Amino acid sequence: LPDELDAEVDRILQDGNFTCNFELYQLRSRDLHTLNPTSWLNDSVIDAYLSLISSTTPPDITIVHTFVYAAIWSARSSGRRMRENDYPNLMKSRLILMPINIGNTHWIAGAINLTTATLTLYDS
Repeated sequence: LPDELDAEVDRILQDGNFTCNFELYQLRSRDLHTLNPTSWLNDSVIDAYLSLISSTTPPDITIVHTFVYAAIWSARSSGRRMRENDYPNLMKSRLILMPINIGNTHWIAGAINLTTATLTLYDS
């Protein structure tokens, strides 16, 4: 950005009342501050970004949001099997991409290939 626009962005972000509405998501100043290199990235920013990229994703690829992995894991941990009507689009997909939070301290990406029945984890 040109210097004057960069300064304007900095000024807006310093204002604690900044809000950005993006599709179904609302990002506040505190959410955007999690993009700083020394901050913990939060699920609001991840979900907004996933919503952005899912608009260009082929129909046989499903991108799920941050809460889905936790819901699947919770159901499995309690002995309940996931039913197809819990997440109907998942079983129609060739590939499912999902963010996974490890111990509330680290995000990784998971890719479930339903054609080959494989799970690949991507970790920085």
